[in-house]
Amino acid sequence: MRVPLESFVKLFREMGVLEYRYFVKHSIQVANIATEVADRLKLPFEKDEVYLSSLLHDVGLILKVSIGNYELFVEMFGKIPDMERIVLTLDKNDHHSVISWMVVSQIPLCSDCSKSILYHHTPYQKINEKDSIVTLSNCVKTADVISLKLLKYTGSDKELDAESIDEIISSIQKDQGIIDEVKKAAVYLLKDFTKHHLFLEEEPQFHSEKMLSLEEYNHYAMILSALLDFRSPYTRSHSFAVARVSKLLAEEILGEADAALAFTASLLHDIGKIKTPLSILHKKGRLQASEMIIMKRHVVDTYYMLERAGLRLFSLISAAHHERLDGSGYPTGLIR
Repeated sequence: MRVPLESFVKLFREMGVLEYRYFVKHSIQVANIATEVADRLKLPFEKDEVYLSSLLHDVGLILKVSIGNYELFVEMFGKIPDMERIVLTLDKNDHHSVISWMVVSQIPLCSDCSKSILYHHTPYQKINEKDSIVTLSNCVKTADVISLKLLKYTGSDKELDAESIDEIISSIQKDQGIIDEVKKAAVYLLKDFTKHHLFLEEEPQFHSEKMLSLEEYNHYAMILSALLDFRSPYTRSHSFAVARVSKLLAEEILGEADAALAFTASLLHDIGKIKTPLSILHKKGRLQASEMIIMKRHVVDTYYMLERAGLRLFSLISAAHHERLDGSGYPTGLIR
C-alpha cells in the first residue's frame, strides 16, 4: 500500500484550530515563504523536502512547552497571535529548535534539509556547515522573521497595510544575521503583490506526486499524533498506545499486512479530537448530554479530516473505532 505524501500536509493544515490556530498558520507561512525564497536562489534541494522541513521547524515548541509549562501553553496558544511573544516567554533559549530537529530527523528527509530546522534561529555567521545548508537555514530564519511579524500585524483578522509591509522589509534589511542574497529574495517577495497569497492565505503551497510506503508514512503520522496527544496531559501517549496494541492484536488475528494498516490507522484514529475543547476533555465527572454530543463528534471530525486529506481507507477504519457489534456504539450504530 502506498500513501500520498501530500496528505500529510493537508492533515497538518486541518489541525489549525483552537490551541493550534496560530501555530499551524505560522508553520504554513514559513514553509510557503522559505520554499519560494529557496527556489528563487536555486538551492540544490528537492522542493518537497525544503517545504516539509520548513513546515515542521517549530514542532519542538509544542512538545517543550506542553511538558514544561502546560498552564501557560493553554493560556497563550490559540489566544495570542504574536508567536514571537510566546517563544520569548516560554523558550527564551530556543531549545525548541533542537527538539524540532531531533523529531524531524526521524522522518525520511535529507539530513541537510533537516539541519535547517536546527539553525533556523541562528545568524548565518555562526553556522559551521556547508554553504547550501547555511543558505537554506537562513531562508527558514528569514521566513520565520517575516511570519512572526505578519502574525503580530494581522492577528485577530486585521489586514496587512502598507506601513506594516515597510516595517517588515526594513527589519529584514537591517538584520545582520541574514545573507544579502536571501535578503534580496525575501524583499523581492514582499514587494511582489502577486506573491502575497503565499503568506496572507492559510493554504499550504505544497503539491507532490510522491507516494510513501506505510512504514515511511508512519513517521509523519507519528508527528501528527504527538501534536494531538501533547495538547492534553490526559492524552499524552494515547494514540501511540492504541497503535501498539492494535498492531499486536492484528498480527495475531489478521497477519502482518493488516497489522501495518491497523498501526497507521490507530495513530490517526483520534485526529478529530483536535477540535474537542479542553474544557470537555478535562472535565472531571460525567459529561452532560450536550457535552457528550461534542465529545462524540470527534469521530465524525476524524472521518472528514482524513477524507479531505485523501486518506479514505484510514477515514473508514478510524471513524469506526467507537462502534460496537451490538449496535450500541457510534457514530452509525453498526449491527452484528
